[in-house]
Amino acid sequence: MRDEKPFSDQIDYDRPIKLVAVAPSFHRDNFTDRKYCHLSVEFLHFEILTDEGRFYLQLKDVDTEKVLQVEIPYQQKDSTEDIPAPPNALDKRLANYDSSQREEILTFRRKILSFDSRMQEITMAGSIKYGNGTNKTSKICAELYFNNKGSIIPFLWLPLKGRRAKLCTDWDGHALLEGFVDKGIRVKNPYNKVTAAKLEELSKPRWGIYYAAERKFLRTYRNRQDLVSDSMEAFVDLALEKWLGRLR
Repeated sequence: MRDEKPFSDQIDYDRPIKLVAVAPSFHRDNFTDRKYCHLSVEFLHFEILTDEGRFYLQLKDVDTEKVLQVEIPYQQKDSTEDIPAPPNALDKRLANYDSSQREEILTFRRKILSFDSRMQEITMAGSIKYGNGTNKTSKICAELYFNNKGSIIPFLWLPLKGRRAKLCTDWDGHALLEGFVDKGIRVKNPYNKVTAAKLEELSKPRWGIYYAAERKFLRTYRNRQDLVSDSMEAFVDLALEKWLGRLR
């Protein structure tokens, strides 16, 4: 190094050369090797510390116990950044809805996918399912079903009967548990056929245009907690809790 003097424009070779070893710990053999080394070797023990959400790199000289500490720039990554763009099948049908409805549908999807690293988005013919796989032992949590009218119909595996529950929604803040169905979309014995039919009508893409009578209908039923929730979020929370329990 003294002969070649690399980076001489940045290094002052008139100063003594010292080697610095940085490690989380040092073995006694390291000290033996240093003893017989012809160069000066400095051992620095390093540790990553946290304090009130901040991260610090701490370097401690093992001989003098002198401590140097610097903050590590850190910004928590939003978990939603890892969520892929919606599949084409969903993207195509989102175009039928107005902006507020699209946002609620995407919030539904985002909440489910960001819940657990094992959650997968599985595109199938006519629907998209959310669960930890497609084999016989896999557990499904939710499904977005596409009917032939262009509507997106949500299904959730709820703890009430541990089965696939059909939800009717206007994708505008209201959701109704219509009933349970193992396959397809038709519920044989809906909890409230009239209410479900009305909300199903509202769920059809209408580009955000609702009539006063429909608004009155929603106000009438929004406090029926056995049928209607203020938002889809309450139903999704139940389904996610149930799904996580099934994985254990």
